[in-house]
Amino acid sequence: MVKHKVIQVFLILAIILATMFVILPVQGAVPVPNGCMIGAFTFDGGAMFPQNGLYGIQQYQNLIGRKAAQVLTFITWDDSFPTNDCNIVKNYGAVPQVTWELYRPSINPNNTAASATYMNDVLAGKYDSYITTFATAAKNYGGMVLIRFLHEMNGNWYVWGGPKNGGQNGGPAKVVSVWRYVVDKFRAVGADNVKWVWCPHGPTGDVPTAPWNDITNYYPGDNYVDWLGFDQYNWYPNDPWGGTRPYFDWNNSYKPIYDKLVAINPNKPISISEMACGEFTYNGTGKDTWIYNIFAAIKNAPNVKLYSWFNINKEKDWRVNSNPAALAAFRTAMSDPYFLSDFIDPLGDSNPTPTSTVSVTPTPTAAPTPTPTPVPTPVSKFIPGKIEAESYNAMSGIQTEVCSEGTLNVGWIDAGDWLDYNVNVQTGGSYRVDYRVASTSDTGRFDLRKGSTVLASTTVPNTGGWQVWTTVSAYVNLNAGSQTLRIYATGSLWNINWFSFTSGNPTPTPTPTRTATATPTRVATATPTPARVATATPTPTRAVTATPTPTTGPTPTSVPGSVTLPARIEAENYNAMSGIQTQSCSEGGLNVTAIDTGDWLEYQVYVPETATYYVEFRVASPNSNAQIQLKEGSTVLGSRTQTVNNTGGWQNWACTGKYSFTLTAGYHTLRVYAATGGFNLNWFELTK
Repeated sequence: MVKHKVIQVFLILAIILATMFVILPVQGAVPVPNGCMIGAFTFDGGAMFPQNGLYGIQQYQNLIGRKAAQVLTFITWDDSFPTNDCNIVKNYGAVPQVTWELYRPSINPNNTAASATYMNDVLAGKYDSYITTFATAAKNYGGMVLIRFLHEMNGNWYVWGGPKNGGQNGGPAKVVSVWRYVVDKFRAVGADNVKWVWCPHGPTGDVPTAPWNDITNYYPGDNYVDWLGFDQYNWYPNDPWGGTRPYFDWNNSYKPIYDKLVAINPNKPISISEMACGEFTYNGTGKDTWIYNIFAAIKNAPNVKLYSWFNINKEKDWRVNSNPAALAAFRTAMSDPYFLSDFIDPLGDSNPTPTSTVSVTPTPTAAPTPTPTPVPTPVSKFIPGKIEAESYNAMSGIQTEVCSEGTLNVGWIDAGDWLDYNVNVQTGGSYRVDYRVASTSDTGRFDLRKGSTVLASTTVPNTGGWQVWTTVSAYVNLNAGSQTLRIYATGSLWNINWFSFTSGNPTPTPTPTRTATATPTRVATATPTPARVATATPTPTRAVTATPTPTTGPTPTSVPGSVTLPARIEAENYNAMSGIQTQSCSEGGLNVTAIDTGDWLEYQVYVPETATYYVEFRVASPNSNAQIQLKEGSTVLGSRTQTVNNTGGWQNWACTGKYSFTLTAGYHTLRVYAATGGFNLNWFELTK
């Protein structure tokens, strides 16, 4: 009898232990997805998302060779819920992570401690109407959105941080109270599609190390947090404010906060919401080695389900393409299938990510910094017909650039690179295919392939320059119907502008005689110039890009690269231009220069509602007679020609002053036109 009781006791204990193991998963056991999702804060052409819209996101995808699963953006408490921006991200096939910063630039532009009453004002109910309206708009958006609220709250730099709201005398507790207060407001309106990202900062010299500032004191509780997160950078060896910084890698800075987060709750996913590394040399290594190591470490940190690279040249050059070796390392890391391009919710909620509109195949090859150029929407092309090279559906290893014959061409082609095109052959049979190519060498060769079948092989002659174009031909047999054709590079150092298919076997078009055409200079940027065979560069001929048809009202679909007004628009973030160049700016980033009479730049903008807008230009000039206009089509907006005064130098910047005009709701193409040249332009701003 006693023996039977002992057996029963052991059985009961076994059941209890088994139940405990079911209820309490092993540390680091967040179930799905098996991998880490790719995310980024994108910056391209002088504008951050959302100012550069879909264009900037697609450019980043081209840069790293992988689609992003999540896109990071920043707003303040002067802003409404960013429905339009979230839709851009959702339609691209990703999930937005909105950093919602508790300060108001309209009250305190510098985000200083002078406005630190925000926290008390929230708890006093002064922002209840704003919070409820914001939460309702988030609910009505419908798609999943990650909201990163009160981020880096353990640091001493933000007005919502614990150190600025009482410090050891209740600072963390106030942060917790505000967090819960706001989350409860969202729950009251049923905004269940919002997932909350709690994101302290990792170890750094600006984070107080006293026990009261430990991140556990800021945690609002499992019921108020969906994602754990943290931000961390490698600032080594210094910061732009004159301080020195230690070398930070995974083991001495990322892992300590990762371990703390796992200890807080091992079943919640972790987002590294901001991460990056500047340029450095440390024990014979540099940024490329750091990148290899950090992503290898992330693969061994199973609770990290998402990261966002802070891809901007800001305090330091954080960009993945700050040098070619760094970009090669990043592309190699991202080619690992552990890193995911589709958002798979580790919380198990049913909120699928839309299918991506762009498909690319990752490749570990190094690539130079791309010139900002639009990425085409992948659609089927018809044969017979002409296909622009840049309208590929997938690619590996190439870049696009402004073409001397108009629009864009594909360049930086090395052996093994390829471009895929989805085509629809109207009638099966024999076709002549003409390719428009350019090269400075005799090494260019490529195949036209369908699957593993080589349809034709073609040699690219030395045309005498990267923008000196000629046509070469081949003959292929194609079956009718939809199919994918691949241009596969078997040799290096050539460009392609377009290719076209003609039915039958007509006499091939003779190769035109080479002419001494000046090669246009590639758009100047502050990033490394891609390696090319050394050749003498003729005087650049300015290239005129294709001018989009001006839009005067709403269009059925959004315009890639459009900027939602009101906004400040960086001059170099144009959609089309004639005659200008860019250069490094004394105020940071780039500015537009070499502006002569008749030169212009065009920008796609979206106007949410018909309203009166004011425009102001940031200019520099040593001249006194320059004039600038803002036009739509042939109309000079506001019937105003703005004089650019002598500012005392090409990098001595001043604002022109404002004037007004009316814009109707919808998409517009605005043209900045040099009525009289002789000035530089940094940015212009459109406000109500």
